[in-house]
Amino acid sequence: MLQIRQEQWDVFVEIHEREYRDRLGAYLVRKYGRWLTEGEMEDISPLVEWGLARARDYGITASSEIQTFFSLMLTVSRAFDLHPEVRGILCDEALEQGEKIDMLLKEVPEATWERIAGRGAGVGRD
Repeated sequence: MLQIRQEQWDVFVEIHEREYRDRLGAYLVRKYGRWLTEGEMEDISPLVEWGLARARDYGITASSEIQTFFSLMLTVSRAFDLHPEVRGILCDEALEQGEKIDMLLKEVPEATWERIAGRGAGVGRD
């Protein structure tokens, strides 16, 4: 039976994570380039690191949910997750993995997203 040592596994995980971050960065540049600064277009990795850390702090780890988190971060507000209504959902420990983003999209009214985006009172773009 093949046995993988912990050091080998750690290297595998590190390579996989790096490749994921690279793919995510390329996706963000391709899909959301108009919402990125010139510096971010040149080197997307700091934004990817920052956004992934924020998403994961809320327990968001599935790739599709991370993409939606970035979509909201880039098209609504870099600080969308700080709005009390959004934060309440993101910090709700009763929600399972995979429910938080769905709940945000279903429960947060359009008027709230407008306020968060700076088209009204509330948390706006950085």
